[in-house]
Amino acid sequence: MGQPLPVAQHLTMDQLAERFRRCTTPDERDRLHCVLLKLRGMTSAAIASIFLRKEDWVRRTVRRYNAFGPDALKDGRAENGAPRVLDDEGMDALMACLALPPEDGGLWSGPKVAAWIRTRTGGTCTDRTGWAYLVRAGYSLQQPRPSHPAADKTAQEAFKKGGLQNGFRASLRPIPAAPSRSGRWMRPGSD
Repeated sequence: MGQPLPVAQHLTMDQLAERFRRCTTPDERDRLHCVLLKLRGMTSAAIASIFLRKEDWVRRTVRRYNAFGPDALKDGRAENGAPRVLDDEGMDALMACLALPPEDGGLWSGPKVAAWIRTRTGGTCTDRTGWAYLVRAGYSLQQPRPSHPAADKTAQEAFKKGGLQNGFRASLRPIPAAPSRSGRWMRPGSD
């Protein structure tokens, strides 16, 4: 068995615990908790069992902390997306524009919103991004339900107004009795 992995003293235990309590992202919180438990003397195997991870994750996390300090435990994926195409002012302008019918008539669609964004910003915008902004504005795809070409419209209207004219009768047969453990026939539920 090898030597236990030491933890560098970048922060005191109280400072590390305070940083752990203030942390908002779950991945960073797990990594801080891992280092805190290692600093308290727990083994890598025990820490790995707490987090349902492999021991290698614990060792890599502690080595990362030792080499680069507590800021290395932050979630590197946060804030790594592309900037939004429209800012708040642009979104307000889009909402005002969506309240009116489009210039070519018809209904607003992803390609039409994308074209509007391209003319407003002067940049590129895909049809998919246009659809995403349309959904973000609260719009959704609305289509009428399909109807069968041979459907009887008068029968459908009659059903909507008052249901079936002849009524509906259910043919219910009595449930046969089952034998009990004593061999006598009894009603269900009276056992």
